Amino acid sequence: MVNLLPRSALERVRLEYRLRLATVAVRAASLALIFGAALLLPTYFMTWSLRTGVLSQASLADQSLAQQDLAAAAENVRSSAALLSAVRRQLAVPRPSSAAAALLSARTSGISIVSINYLFDGSVSSVQLTGTALTRTDLLGFKDSLTRTPGVKSVDLPLQYLAEASNISFSLSVTYVPPPASAAPPAS
Repeated sequence: MVNLLPRSALERVRLEYRLRLATVAVRAASLALIFGAALLLPTYFMTWSLRTGVLSQASLADQSLAQQDLAAAAENVRSSAALLSAVRRQLAVPRPSSAAAALLSARTSGISIVSINYLFDGSVSSVQLTGTALTRTDLLGFKDSLTRTPGVKSVDLPLQYLAEASNISFSLSVTYVPPPASAAPPAS
């Protein structure tokens, strides 16, 4: 193909063509960008509203967890209080060893103790002593010794055991309330 235009005019036409082509390309890209932004705006707003909803649900879940933690802590405090009251009740029960030691210290010669049964009922301990006495006098002396023991409220010795004169198998009941602990002397 033969071109009748001078060389400079031909270069100018080619330059104008390239400029128009570049202008069309830039406008097409701008239109694509505007069209894409227009299509993405609803998605952006929907995502924003979903984000807001999720954040509000997360804050509600945090508050719920905090309330559950408070409820669990309150339950732990209640169960601990119940355990502490059970421990206090248990600590208020006099120890059988202190009652047995007090009663055995009253034992006189001629008395042998075979068994000790201990029962605590509220504030009073009931102790049953079973044993053997060499003589009736030893048995009566043991009863008197028990009566004088601190903390002993009553001694129940049935009369049937006093009918025999020697080698008496006996069983007696003692009502025992431990004496209050004496105050410790002040430290100097």
